[in-house]
Amino acid sequence: MKQKRKRDKVINFFKTNKFYLLIFLALFLICYFFPYTGDDWAWGTSIGLDRLKSCFKDYNGRWLGNLMVLLLTRVRILRAFIVSISISLIAILVSKIITKDEKKHRNNTLIVILLLLVIPSSIFQQSIAWTSGFCNYVLPVLFVLLYLYIVKTGNENLKTAIFSFLLGISSTLYIEHMTIYSVILSIIICIADIVKNKKVGRNNLLYFIGSILGSTIMFSNGAYINILNQTDSYRSVATSSNIFIRLFHSYFDTISGLLFGENFIINIVISILMILLIKKSNIKNNLIKNILILFYITLISYLIFNTIYVNLFSSLYLNGIICFLFFAITFVSIVLCLKKYKKMKKFIFCLISILLITLPLFFVTPVGPRCFFPTYVMFVSFALSIIDYLNIKFDYQIIKFIITVLIIFYFVLFFKVYKVDRLRTKYVNDNEVEKYILPKLPYDSYIWGGNPTDDVFQKRFKLFYNIDEYKSIEFIDYNLWVKWFCLKLNPFSFKNKLCML
Repeated sequence: MKQKRKRDKVINFFKTNKFYLLIFLALFLICYFFPYTGDDWAWGTSIGLDRLKSCFKDYNGRWLGNLMVLLLTRVRILRAFIVSISISLIAILVSKIITKDEKKHRNNTLIVILLLLVIPSSIFQQSIAWTSGFCNYVLPVLFVLLYLYIVKTGNENLKTAIFSFLLGISSTLYIEHMTIYSVILSIIICIADIVKNKKVGRNNLLYFIGSILGSTIMFSNGAYINILNQTDSYRSVATSSNIFIRLFHSYFDTISGLLFGENFIINIVISILMILLIKKSNIKNNLIKNILILFYITLISYLIFNTIYVNLFSSLYLNGIICFLFFAITFVSIVLCLKKYKKMKKFIFCLISILLITLPLFFVTPVGPRCFFPTYVMFVSFALSIIDYLNIKFDYQIIKFIITVLIIFYFVLFFKVYKVDRLRTKYVNDNEVEKYILPKLPYDSYIWGGNPTDDVFQKRFKLFYNIDEYKSIEFIDYNLWVKWFCLKLNPFSFKNKLCML
């Protein structure tokens, strides 16, 4: 009887979650197709092992990120599982944390999945499709969300407390700005705990201790002393002599574009939702109400126009000003619309989190799109907060259809990438030549560093693919390579003539 009940539960689970399971399976296959690129070639070879042997001395303090990339660059199927399960869990956790009514959780998860699938390609290529980027920029977001879910549930037991401690350590051993965010987050939650309950809960206290311990391990690495001393050849930090100039250029040249300009889809979604929120609010002054609505309508128009014409009529300064206005007016609008702190705390938390995660990036270089995966997740959380608060009803069959289309898009794209990657691997393994002519990986807007051009990455590429370091490599367009390869085999073969078509 018990076995029948268990079997029925399993069958029922698969029936009720078949679409989500199909999404996970599709994500797994897509992630399996991801090529190893850029820094992956170093981590997947003796270079990575040498870094491990030295305990990453003077390299960085990203202990867990480094260990994870060492593992995932050696086991492809494990990488596919870890990446797909992490993205799935992020979607589930965002929905769980934001959703008030548990009955709406499943549908809200679909919305989060959809918004994650329309992530800017520049962020996608460096944080999801790139193994080294994934290990350092995605995983800490997952651990922070797990902790926030614990905070929401309020479960106080020994297992949860130990888990919170481990999450505190884990979230701080990946990427530096998430390390700082995790520590600040733990302090804020402890203070909120004291204000609300006159004491600090065991979970929150242990997460705080864990985050302090983890950040100490992270920043004790000699690499950060070199950065502060301006002796690091790759990374630098703002000094007291140039700090204001550095902050100004960091914001207008890099951060505002990556934080706001690149995220045009999610920002359009948020702007539409803000219009709906303002319309339904009890703001008595109609003039203020209309001005706020007009701002978001103008913003939507600007984002669409700017995307169509690829920044033809915009400038870095204009983008920077609009980015500032977007955050400032959104914050003010939330306060005016909701008024009571209990209603607005999720909204404010998301906005402050975006600020706290971004703030360290003002002081360092280089800053790339991968740095903004955590902020993108917070943008998604903010959007879902409005959807959940307004109780907006969607046609979820349409959402499922759009998700399916996007999944097919990614599948076709990365299957082609995987095919080309396998072709050039096979060519290297099957041929002994003085100069390797290899096809470029297609769709480079979704692939980070797939076709090495400088000497350093070419050396790493050769090491990863067991190519003699003294042999030269040239990368050419895939279609040209196919024609060249077919002619090389047999220019008179009918089959190869077809290959050239």
